[in-house]
Formats: sequence, structure tokens, C-alpha cells
Amino acid sequence: MIRSVLLFFLLLSFNGFAQSLKDDALRPPIYQRVGISLAANEVLETLHHLGIDLSCGATLKQDSIFIELNEVELAELSNHQINYQIIIPDLTQYYSDRAVENLPQARLELEKMKLNQGIKGQSVLKNVGQYNSCDEIDWDVPSNWHLNPQNSPNSFGGCLTNAQVMQELDEMRAQYPNLISLKLDASPINQTTIQGNTIYYVRISDNPDVDEPNEPEALYQSLIHCREASSVMQLLYYMWYLLEHYDSDESIQYLLNNQALFFIPVFNPDGFLYNEAQSPNGGGMQRKNMNGGNACGQFSDGIDLNRNSAYYWGNGGSSTSPCNATYMGTAPFSENETQIMRDFFLQHDFKLSLNHHSYKNAMLHAYAGTAIPNPRAAEYAKYSHDMSFYNRYAYGPSSSISALNSGNMNDWMQGGVAGVSANGTATGVGSGKHTLAWTPENGNSNEGGFWPTPSNFVHIAKRAMRMNFLAAYYSGTYAKLHDLNKLAVDAMNDSLFFGIENLGQTQGVFTVTVNPLSSNVLSVGPPVIISGMNVLEQSEVGINFILDPNIQINDTIQYLVTLTNNYGSDSLLFESTITQVYKPSIIFKDDPDFVGLTNWTEYGGSWYLSPDAFSGSQAISSTNTAPYLANQSKSIQLNNSFDLSVSSNVHIQFYTKWDLERSFDYVQFEVSTDGLNWSPLCGKLTKPGGPASNSTYSNKSASNGFQPEGAALYDGDMNGNWQQEEILINIDHNSFFLNQSTVYFRFNMNTDYSNQQSSYSNANFEGFSFDDFTIYNALENVLSTGIESVNQLNLAIYPSPFTDEVNVTLHEEEMIHTILIYQVNGQLIYQEESCNAFKMKINTREWSSGIYFIQVNEKAIHKMVKF
Repeated sequence: MIRSVLLFFLLLSFNGFAQSLKDDALRPPIYQRVGISLAANEVLETLHHLGIDLSCGATLKQDSIFIELNEVELAELSNHQINYQIIIPDLTQYYSDRAVENLPQARLELEKMKLNQGIKGQSVLKNVGQYNSCDEIDWDVPSNWHLNPQNSPNSFGGCLTNAQVMQELDEMRAQYPNLISLKLDASPINQTTIQGNTIYYVRISDNPDVDEPNEPEALYQSLIHCREASSVMQLLYYMWYLLEHYDSDESIQYLLNNQALFFIPVFNPDGFLYNEAQSPNGGGMQRKNMNGGNACGQFSDGIDLNRNSAYYWGNGGSSTSPCNATYMGTAPFSENETQIMRDFFLQHDFKLSLNHHSYKNAMLHAYAGTAIPNPRAAEYAKYSHDMSFYNRYAYGPSSSISALNSGNMNDWMQGGVAGVSANGTATGVGSGKHTLAWTPENGNSNEGGFWPTPSNFVHIAKRAMRMNFLAAYYSGTYAKLHDLNKLAVDAMNDSLFFGIENLGQTQGVFTVTVNPLSSNVLSVGPPVIISGMNVLEQSEVGINFILDPNIQINDTIQYLVTLTNNYGSDSLLFESTITQVYKPSIIFKDDPDFVGLTNWTEYGGSWYLSPDAFSGSQAISSTNTAPYLANQSKSIQLNNSFDLSVSSNVHIQFYTKWDLERSFDYVQFEVSTDGLNWSPLCGKLTKPGGPASNSTYSNKSASNGFQPEGAALYDGDMNGNWQQEEILINIDHNSFFLNQSTVYFRFNMNTDYSNQQSSYSNANFEGFSFDDFTIYNALENVLSTGIESVNQLNLAIYPSPFTDEVNVTLHEEEMIHTILIYQVNGQLIYQEESCNAFKMKINTREWSSGIYFIQVNEKAIHKMVKF
């Protein structure tokens, strides 16, 4: 009896111990945000070899890296004598508590945004690629886009759940069946995930139920790592925006009528559903898929789907340990999810792909798993520069600006020469599709990390809009038109010149057409057709014009220039009004061909005369021999000050190109009233200075924050193309300096302590050059003053240009609106009053072709063009 009792207690103890082990294995490991000192050079290399993910969520600040790791990974750090400081002890709880607190306020803020924005009528295609304002477009919040409507305990951090995302796709189809397909199985063989879930895709196009073989295609994916909530929320924002603006925005009509956009919003449904079940208020830290049988405990299970592709798989920056967050799996494409992606991808010819992640505020691209040179570095650099123009995301190959992470999806999509990984695995040549692919890492730690503060979802989504749109445009037949014309016209018979920069991955034909809009133009030459251009090539075209011999000094001359491609009736890429002035008053003119540097004084370092000029034989350059010097702060200033007190519209124009280390080195064009205190001026080519938080990729901790954040400046690489810069000083632009009697101008260049070519491999650090610097006192019709400024009312005018009728829509309640329309000469031709919001259709059949101005309530003037 005693033996039986003893055996019973021994078995009970063993079973309890076994259950304890089981419970411990199933217990969610605690994720912590920690800081690790990088004072020792080998620390970063050790993290890399341990397979610690340094792409998603790793932030470099000064001499430390801040990263979110679980207990298994932290134990590995301790085993390798890497010390760390705990910043947030339990991230899941932290994310969840913060979301619950903020979500009610976030919902109120979102609804307020929707009510206040109205209908802006912003024409995306004509603006996003050519848009050159000082600040980014304030994208409308789609009326259908929303945060998770559920409250605690099922609010999911404000992010939509898997079922809600699927419901969104169904709702999109129900509202816009002519634009978006039903959600479809991405697997050609109906393969599911290991837990039986289907991975769905949708197609957005004007014929969404047919995969038209000749249409250029782009691909967008999110939730590859299933804890990265902002990746799917920003993608839904973009999708709703396309659908809701199709009817009112001709540019989106153009895009969707001629191209097809594919979306996989939930790439990793098993892990996403697991996060929802384990952390219904958000904050779930499952990153990988669920193909692991819980052997590693919750949130450590599975395989990293972005380390499982078959191009340099297993070549470093991934782990062979099943419990590591970057576990690469047992073989390339070992996972159902990556097999489904592979099979789906090979059925299409995607030109560009954005595989959205979070968080880092960076655009990472191939190569990630190997250091071999990328044969398309120039395309990646140019596209990344344009996509990040305003959000100032860091960009470059993952292996340079983040860390080696082999098996990366971007690498396989682009592919390249065959190779062998460090582990001996033959990698093949990738997909064979040669697709340009990025990993946009959306959001940063200040916005909330993997589970953003709910109020920040909309801000992150707006920042991603430019990237998403340009990925679509650059997949097709697309080019930019650069105005290369001087403001002054001195001859009756001359030519207009434009640079056509081919940026599309689909070969096509472009046509430049100029139509006169003012009566003092007697004739213009025929349209110019350009074909056979290489990607990134810029061609210059000229179109002759003849002016009326009775034209007077200071008369304005206006043309409508359009750039079209060969898509057919929906072929308009860009249009703009070109304004010139006949023999305007010139305040100052500098031509280095004749006077060299004599009009300028150098401070802090030398500037040079370069034979590489826009016109003639010489331009002024910061650099004599590339690369330029580090640790420079030098300027070149006009010798004399200028009296602007008698000038109503000062127009500064020069031609420029540059090659500067982006995010760090920069040039500014500055103005001063005393020669001591200087302010940078915004032009059509300047961009806002990058924040310190986005420049940490380079390991140049001493230079983080080197650029003045948000200030107008020049940086990056112009690929050797000269472009025209224009800066205005008038009542609407830089007005503080308009009535000043003493005004100084200068170019100011600043370089940090080193040039790091690895950050983007086509940089040569050639410096900054400018030519034909001119300051005009341009007199213009009072109605045209400020018409390009931001629309003060929620006014939409379409189509634009119009022919026989034009629609005018205003979304502003509770007041009487007075609508006046003038001809360019100031003659009033239309007047009407309307109450509250309105939508009117105006018959313009009897109007002559040209420019008109619509004025609403004496406070908003908007330009209109009739063909």
C-alpha cells in the first residue's frame, strides 16, 4: 500500500513537471524593446550572424541600436556577452494598453479629417510625378477607410482583423464592380496555408475580371510579417483612394484604364489570425507563419517568409534555429505561403513590386542576401529618390543600409546571375522576371512601432501614397516633362525646349504638343514624337513659335504644353501652362561664359568654373574633381544686394544639376536682408531636409541629423541631367522679402565627415553646379497672381482641360457662394450664386479656347483651361 501511494505521488509529480514544461513551451515569450551599445565594432556583426532581424523595427541612434527581441533571442545575446538595456519590458502589453487608450480619440480625429477635407479635385497623375510644391500633397482620407470598429477586448489595436480585411475586399467589389475583381485564390492549384487558409488577391483595373495580357502590371503585398499592422492599413487606404477617385479624377481613370494593379493584403493569414486570437486588443508579436507545431512557444513558432525565397537562400542574415525570428526554413520555398507567392508571381509580368513591411521609414531593395553588384542600381536609385521625395525614407540595397538578410523576396523577384550560398545551396537565377522590388518599411518607433498608436495609422498611410502611385506609373509607359525655357523671350521667331525623361518600365511612344493660349502667339510648330528611349534617358525636344510683331515689352506669352503616350484616348501624362514674358525687366543676369566668377564671392572654400555647362562653355560648380571634400561648409554669394521694394513679382531662374550624398550632404539657395541671417528658399526642385530618425541606416552616427529637418534643400543624384530651377518672391511666395530694399542671395553647401558610397551604389559625389543665373522683375496680370497656390476652398473642376462643358463642385456648407469666371484679359464672362455645397455643369461650347480663371467668394482663384 505504501509503495502504491509513493508511486502515485511520483507519477503525479512527474506529470506536473511534464505539464509545467508543456505550459512553458506554450507560454507566449515576452518581447522586449532593448538598447544595445555599438561601441564595440564587432557587436553589429555578431547580431547579423545570430540571425537577428536588422531590417524591420531596428533603429540606430547615435552609438546604439534599439530593437524588439524575445526571450530566446535575448538569451543568445547573453550567451555571446552582448549587454543590453531594457527599454520596454513587455511590448505586447505596452502596445495593447496604448491602443485601447488612444483608439476612441483616433476614431474622432479620423471622422473630423473626413468632414473637413471635402472634395479637393486633386489630379494625381498630373501632380504626383511632376508635383513640385514645398510640401507633400495632403491626400484625401477615403470615406470608406476606417479603423477597427470593435472596442476592447477585441479592438485589435485599431487594425482590421483578417475577417474584416476580407470583408473590405467584398465591400470594394460590391461598390465598384467595374473596377475591382472578386477576391481570388492566389494559388493556381488552390493550395492553402498549413492551417487551411486561402491567400487572396484582387485586381484593380477598368476590366477587373479579365487579366488582359498586354497591360502593364504592378504588385502590392502586405502582412508578410503578420505583426506589422500598418502595412495592411496603408494598403487598404491606397486601394479605397483609387476606387473612390476614379470617377472624378481623370488621371486615375487613365491609370486604371490602361494598367492593372494586383494586391495581396494578407500574405500570412495563419500568423495574422494567431495574433488576433492571442492578443485581441493588438500587440501580438507573431512575425512568422505557423508551420512549427508550437515547438518554440507562442510568438516564436514558424518560418520567416521573407527568408525563404530561392535566391541566395541561407547566405547570411537568417537563422537555422527554428525558434529564431529569422528562421529560414528547411529549404528554399519550403513554405506553403512562399510557394503560393512563387506560383502566382510566375504567372504574371510585374514590372514593379512593393512588398510592404514595418517599421523603419526606409525603402529597402535588392540585393539583401548577397553583396554582388546590382545591375539595375541606377533605376533603383532614381525610383527610390522620387518615391521618397517628401517622406524622406532611407533607401538602398538591404545589404548596405540595413543588413544582410538572405532568402529575401525582393532578391528572388529581381533575380540575377546564378550563385551559390555560403551554406552551399545552389540559388539559381531567381524568378527570371527581372522585377524591380522594394520592401517599404512604413512607420517608426515614435509612431508606435509594429502596432502604431491608432491615431498614426492615417499619417503612415498618407506617407506611403507617393510610393504606391509611382510604383504603378513607373510600371507602365511613363515620362516626366521638364520645362527648360527661360522666362525671357527676345525674338519673334524662337523655340520652346523641354526635357523628356523616360521613367517607365514599359516601352512606348511619347508626344509633346504645344498650343498657344495667348493671342500674341501667331503659330507654333507641330507636335514632336519621341520613341526608343532607354529607361532613365532624358531627351531634349524643341518646338518653334512665331510671335505677333505688335507684341509689347513685358507682355506675357502663354502656351499649353501636353505630354502624351501611346495608350490611346486615355494617354495624357502631363499638361502645364508655360508662361514667358517678352523682354521683361531683368534685375540681374550672370553668364559665367563671359564673366567667370566675378559676380560672386566665395566663403569657406573654393568654387570652380566647369566645362560641363547647360549652355555655352562654362558653369559654376562646387567641385573641381570628384569626389568633393568632406567636412565642408562653404558658400558662394552674389557680390551686390538687390532692392526688391519696387518689384511685385520677382522670378529667380537658373539651371542646375547635382550629385550629393543624400540624407547627409546638401546645398541650399538662401536669402538674407542683412548678410548675416540666412533663410533657405523653396523651389520646384528642392525637397524637405531629412529627419535624423531616417538617416540612421548608414552607421554614420556622428552625422545623424546633419540636414536641417524639413528645410528646403538639394540632395541626391540628378543622373547628370540639367534641369531648370524657379523660385518666386511675390505676395504668395516668400513674401517677407518682397518689399525689402536690401536683399542678398547665395548658394550654401554643407558636407559631413565622409562620403559613403555603399548607401546607394551609383553615387560619384560630383557636387553641385548651376548656370545662367537670372533675377527677373516679371509683371503679370493680377488675376494670374497666385493661381498655382493651394486651393483655399474644397473646389473641384473637371474635366481639365474641358471642351463643351465643365463641372464645378464645391463642398462647403452653410453659406452663399459667389462664383465668377474671367477670361485671361480680366473680362467677366460668367457669374452665379449658390447656397451651401453645390455641383454645377456649365455650358462652355461658345467659349473660345484658352485660359480662364474662376473666383469663389473673393478668396480663391483657380485656373481653368479650355481646348
